[in-house]
Amino acid sequence: MLYADDPGLTTNDPGEMQTILNKLRTYAEKKGLTVNTAKSEVVHFKSKSVSPLQNPFTYDGVVLPEKDRFKYLGMVLDRRMNPKIAEEHAVWPYMAAQSRISEFAKRHRAGLMQGMLWLSKVYGIPAGMYAS
Repeated sequence: MLYADDPGLTTNDPGEMQTILNKLRTYAEKKGLTVNTAKSEVVHFKSKSVSPLQNPFTYDGVVLPEKDRFKYLGMVLDRRMNPKIAEEHAVWPYMAAQSRISEFAKRHRAGLMQGMLWLSKVYGIPAGMYAS
């Protein structure tokens, strides 16, 4: 998966992942690109528990940390592919934006429906759409 500068590498065969990482390193080297290993993580999907691999995945000699979940393009995905976790994470920015709008309206006595709709359109809806 690739969106702009955010690649997501996947395989059903754990033994193949190191090969893919090595190919990515070769490609990045040829193209003059850099992979930020500080932002790179490993998630084992559909696993009941995460146990450290005997041979952890590495990129250019750096061991990539294993995590229970990760954030990709604003969406949180966990190893069990639990949609509830993604849903809760996606709704939080919208609820926070709506709370800020309500506070603004109270502070400035902006109870007009048109003003509240405008604030929701400008702040609330974009926050809600980010992870959708």
